[in-house]
Amino acid sequence: MKSIIVIYDDLFELDRTEIAYQGETQLKSIVKSLMADYPESEKAEVYNKITQSLVFAYKRDSKGNLQEIERYVPKRQSVKRKAAAMSPDPKYPKRMTFWMNDAVYERLDALRGKRAKYVRDAVVEKLEREGNPLPPDPHAKAEGHPDRRYHRMFKNLPQSLRTYDARTTYRSPLTIVKTPDNLWRVSYGEYSTQQGAPSTENKDLLSALEWLDMWIKKYGNKWIVGKVIKDEEK
Repeated sequence: MKSIIVIYDDLFELDRTEIAYQGETQLKSIVKSLMADYPESEKAEVYNKITQSLVFAYKRDSKGNLQEIERYVPKRQSVKRKAAAMSPDPKYPKRMTFWMNDAVYERLDALRGKRAKYVRDAVVEKLEREGNPLPPDPHAKAEGHPDRRYHRMFKNLPQSLRTYDARTTYRSPLTIVKTPDNLWRVSYGEYSTQQGAPSTENKDLLSALEWLDMWIKKYGNKWIVGKVIKDEEK
């Protein structure tokens, strides 16, 4: 079996490793070994490599032993009645069927999936012209929608990455700062102008996050201070 083990301290992700194991005993041994590499680690989560679902979760007790705190249990799929799928939209609880001549039918038939809306809008317009408008819709749809691009970017970016400065290895957290000049500084650790560093400045936060995502794909989850990929040296 193949899984992905994610190690955490009390705030950040410390390591993400893909492993293969034969059983739960071997899995615990691997998790314990990985957590030993990070004395500050407190929790480990194991995800199925294919489905990406959580399989096990462990925490370290005061003696350093692993305790299982969560185990994946497949949920039984509920059988829904076919009638439930036919339940009406709460905004339109009534249904009407009527006959029409060929000309009206051809006009509505050309609308395909928008026929009902076309008829409803026509009735609303007629009522407004007659001075008897409908009351406000109690189920009106909220205007606009949240921009989920930020959510996807934050989900893809690791909370921290491993940094090596020729002497020690440590974790640099994802840092986002807005300057007095309304510029977004997004970096791992402190903002730096050093060539090749995981650090950028941009007027647009999303563009800065996208730049950092490209940096992660180019360098991986480790920053060796002073190392610059060849195509950036030109």
